[in-house]
Amino acid sequence: MAEKVSMRVVLAFLSVAVVLEIFSHVAGFPIDFGIGVDLAFIPALFALFVFGFEYALLISILAFLAVLALGATWFEAILRLVGVLPFLCIAGYQSLSMHGFKFNTAVLNAFLGLYLALLVFIFSPQFIPSEAGNLFVPPNSLAAAQQERFVVLSFGELLLGIMPAVSLALFSLFVLRCWVNYKNKVDSLFFANGSALGWMLLLALPIRGAAIITTYMYYSGPALTGLRPTQLLLTVNPLALFMWCIAFGMIELLVGWAAFLTVEDVAKRFVKKQIPRVSRTKKR
Repeated sequence: MAEKVSMRVVLAFLSVAVVLEIFSHVAGFPIDFGIGVDLAFIPALFALFVFGFEYALLISILAFLAVLALGATWFEAILRLVGVLPFLCIAGYQSLSMHGFKFNTAVLNAFLGLYLALLVFIFSPQFIPSEAGNLFVPPNSLAAAQQERFVVLSFGELLLGIMPAVSLALFSLFVLRCWVNYKNKVDSLFFANGSALGWMLLLALPIRGAAIITTYMYYSGPALTGLRPTQLLLTVNPLALFMWCIAFGMIELLVGWAAFLTVEDVAKRFVKKQIPRVSRTKKR
């Protein structure tokens, strides 16, 4: 029978997330929509390596709510959640599949196909203006892009903007449903192997980049900047933003992984020290 989630553990991780969020505000730590290390969600990544997908997903959702409570707008918080969910759902899928779980290939193909299409769309000439597509040419002046107090998006723009968040949420729920019934057969220390982490990064990082860019350009960005998507494309370099999202996403994940390896090493040393003491006690 599957073990229940320990709320004490979840609340402990949530407390750390809240402290890190407050610290990032006090220290002026930059968190700009995937460009910057998001400290508040690192506990969720650490929990992913220690306890598995179920704990990590719950902690990330609670951290999302905590970020909202601490002053972030909905549009900022949803971008930050979109930045962490690819790591969680891909890691959960990978852990289950490597331990013998048979996934519904139609669901997986639909999810991966969506992000492949988004990547093609992002890197297409129709999406990237000629100057913005050149990393060595500065973008057009903001003079032509006047900010508006209220930006009204078309139905197509809004649908495209919320698609990454909705798809990541649905796929995470799909993985969670599979995880609840199969988690006792999954090794919680699966990602102690660096090769397993590498495969996860290879798949999750492009999804993260595509999700953040699309959400920013067509959902959160217009509300936060007062610029329409067509105007944002003149002020933001999609290729550079994509690479920054990947770079900082990798840093966040590696920080969580390094913390996990450190705790694992300390725990092993502690156990080794305790074993001789136990054997001496038995001899007496």
